[in-house]
Amino acid sequence: MSTGLFRGTLLSLGHLAVALIVLSGSTWAEARSVNLDEWFDNEAIPRVENRITTHPRFKGESLLFVVFSEGQAAPVSNVLAIGLRDRLLNAALDMPGVRIAWRQRGGASNPGCKRAQADYWIGIELKRTLSGQYRASVRALDVAEQSWVSGFGLSWRGTLRTPERTALEKPQSDPAFLGSRDVPYSLDQADLIAADLARKLQCEVSTSNDPDYVVALDEADADATPFTIATTLAARNLDEAKALRITAEPGVANARLSGTAHNITGSLHQYWLSITPLGTSGEIDGMSASVYVDIAAPSATARDAETAIDPQPAEPLPVSQPSRLAGVEMPGAAPGGLLKRLAVYRDGRGGCSTGRGCAVLEARALDDVMVYPLAYRPGIGLQRLGNGECQAHPRASVVTAGRSALFPVPEYGRSRREPAQPLRWLLAPRRTTYYAIAVNNAHDARKLGAHLGALPSACGRQAERGLAGLALERWLGTLSHLMLELRTRVQWRSLEVDTASGANSYVLTGE
Repeated sequence: MSTGLFRGTLLSLGHLAVALIVLSGSTWAEARSVNLDEWFDNEAIPRVENRITTHPRFKGESLLFVVFSEGQAAPVSNVLAIGLRDRLLNAALDMPGVRIAWRQRGGASNPGCKRAQADYWIGIELKRTLSGQYRASVRALDVAEQSWVSGFGLSWRGTLRTPERTALEKPQSDPAFLGSRDVPYSLDQADLIAADLARKLQCEVSTSNDPDYVVALDEADADATPFTIATTLAARNLDEAKALRITAEPGVANARLSGTAHNITGSLHQYWLSITPLGTSGEIDGMSASVYVDIAAPSATARDAETAIDPQPAEPLPVSQPSRLAGVEMPGAAPGGLLKRLAVYRDGRGGCSTGRGCAVLEARALDDVMVYPLAYRPGIGLQRLGNGECQAHPRASVVTAGRSALFPVPEYGRSRREPAQPLRWLLAPRRTTYYAIAVNNAHDARKLGAHLGALPSACGRQAERGLAGLALERWLGTLSHLMLELRTRVQWRSLEVDTASGANSYVLTGE
């Protein structure tokens, strides 16, 4: 081979290597030669700006900027990660044509109701590697599909400076999640509680086709508590925003505005503000909104200050802690026009591979619906059921009015009536409990399916354990909010099965 040809080959290979580096950088770029600050300002922010302003995938979509932890938005992370997220968010505010979603932020910072619904999460995640270095990555998540956006990710790996390590070790709650279960309000934040609840109810009222809401307030106690103060302030906010009108005249009101605090566990409460129709004319719909409040906690500012001075690990709950058995309130249980009562009975068609016999859960539709079945088994947890085929993602069964959907179930026995607490989903039912959730349109079914995708499947051996404990409580809390949002477009039914009654006991129940 001649010298010139050899050099030409080397040059070609060099160009090929450069091309490969450039191409690989288009899907996942990693920087190591600069410090975190320089990389974030000079590479991460410009790259994110380029992607979300030029790629057609993000055109017209709503973006929520978060801190990621294990693929999920983290309500509590650290000062460094939240600081980086805020820098990315502030940069996005100046980008033309970018729609920003605001999560749990009320008042003037939320210019529209639909801004809380994000199509994509864009976030920063910080981790320490096995080599002792640190890695920062920026990624985008498609919320509906629960998948990472290809061609978006980039990362940095290196050593953190002393101030950065200090900030990384300092826990901090994300103020965007204030009012959630992980970042509850405190009782000295009645004005913020009121503003948040008023914003949520205003959004509900604005999407309603009902006539004007004229409400009467529930009479507060003489010594008004922070909860009753929050109710009154929320009513004034709604009145000022012209979402409703407050009246003290008897016979004029068509609804009542009231607040109710439900104990969740320990000092943690879920506070609901509800508009309840008066009379039986049915001309207006009832609606509710809720936030979490820790009645024993100091204010958020005080919490952060205490944590910064002397961070202490939380006391572990005793294994026998009974407070988690109370369950989570679940809207959508009112009898209505979607589902009849569930039934479970022996399947005479055979084909079972368990050797223990067959049983099916029957969900009979009163209207054209899409149905998702679930099962809670003591010692196993909550799982999603299928239609006999193992599916990686939830798939709704379409059922026309008057017909039934049949779902194979793992355990059977004597069917009982609906659980004694039909408005709650218990966190640890003593008996096997089957659920069916029905929605009457494909759009809501897609939203519901995205949330149900977090549940393990009861199909096959790949998911022998379901969701339980604190993870189940958080999942049910999110489901409760989703069911409240869907209102009359969704209905759920439940059925307990006494598996101890013997394998030969089958009782078909229903209406």
